[in-house]
Amino acid sequence: MDLRTIQQPRVRAVLAATRGFKPVMWGEHSLDLLHMVTQMNRSGLLIVRGEDGSERALVFEAGDITWAASTQAAEDGRPAEVVYGLIGLLAGAFTFLRAPEGALPSGETHSTHHLLFDGLRRLDESRRGEPGSLTA
Repeated sequence: MDLRTIQQPRVRAVLAATRGFKPVMWGEHSLDLLHMVTQMNRSGLLIVRGEDGSERALVFEAGDITWAASTQAAEDGRPAEVVYGLIGLLAGAFTFLRAPEGALPSGETHSTHHLLFDGLRRLDESRRGEPGSLTA
């Protein structure tokens, strides 16, 4: 992902104010990535651009989420909503950046496992009765 094309203003500010970023992962599936970042206790900035043009970003500290941003107004600044939005993406691209300690914004710590399970529950409830849902 070309970081110069990031649209979300809060993420652009973080990138502009922070030096020493190192891309360490990139790929295409957000659900697997969220699980991997959590299991490996990674710290850094995850930026995801959906096939629909949306952008979402999460800051991780030791695998837990401490900050969130999104170009989707209803999600911006709300980690649970950003994770739910990521789970719903069918395609996109992501970059995970490590940064020097203390360089990234942070706030209240949220368990990534909890947010993933809650997001999957919400997704299933939204699809209740559809073919392929857990409750069909």
